[in-house]
Amino acid sequence: MKPKYWIAAVLALVFLAFTLYGIYLKPQSRPIAQANKPLVLVSVPPQRQFLKQLAGEWIDVEVLVPPAANPETYEPNLAQMQRLARAQLYIALGHPNFLFEAVWLPKLRAQYPALRIVGFDRPAYDDAGDPHPWLSLFWMRQHLTLMAQELLLLLPEHADEINLRAQKLLDQINVLDQSLAQKFAPYRGRAFLVAHPAWSALAAQYGLQQLAIEQGHKEPDARMLGVLIAQARHAQIHTVFVQPQFDQKHARVLAQALGAQVQVADPMAQDWFANLSNFADNLVASWKQ
Repeated sequence: MKPKYWIAAVLALVFLAFTLYGIYLKPQSRPIAQANKPLVLVSVPPQRQFLKQLAGEWIDVEVLVPPAANPETYEPNLAQMQRLARAQLYIALGHPNFLFEAVWLPKLRAQYPALRIVGFDRPAYDDAGDPHPWLSLFWMRQHLTLMAQELLLLLPEHADEINLRAQKLLDQINVLDQSLAQKFAPYRGRAFLVAHPAWSALAAQYGLQQLAIEQGHKEPDARMLGVLIAQARHAQIHTVFVQPQFDQKHARVLAQALGAQVQVADPMAQDWFANLSNFADNLVASWKQ
């Protein structure tokens, strides 16, 4: 082969190598705008839905208790702890009985003194001991307002849009409230049975009675199981609602004794609106059996 052809061939191979490197091997840098997004922390997945709808394109959101985790025992992993160092804001639930926050908020305050931690702890329903306040529509209205106020401080340049989105979400909560009230109106006073007592807010708000297998973070003994079976039979309960984050052994024992079905109701589901609406539909369906 003539020298000039060798040179052309070598140049072509070099060009091809650089092209492939650029496409396949060169590390892809993260866009500057995304790298500079403020990181906002929340405790449970339902909070994330509201933050993303309020300011999703302007912030990153980290949920500290994943959907499948038990918030009574979960501990942040190493990757989460590393990301905490760049967080600017933690919007906590603020409920004193939510064990994850009771254990970890003091540690985070000590380790990350620059991290702003806020929470809304106003009693929202009759059973203020229930550490699932986000299942109260009253509480969520107040918590949404807190979220919007904190985002206005963090992102003042987007104030008008955040205010508009917050009002839209409040309107959606009001529509859901009216829908649930209409669904439950014919069933005021009816009881439902759950494995883990997460739905006190919903029961109190709409005049329902929640029966729970677990009481005070303790599993029932044989005597308590007998009492629950008698109560459930008297209330004509045909469904036992279980939470995927907790053991379902006792729930299945009760369901078998009652001839009832077992159905999942997950208070940690991220889609708060759909979750509450679907749970209401499943409750009503269980009473029609």
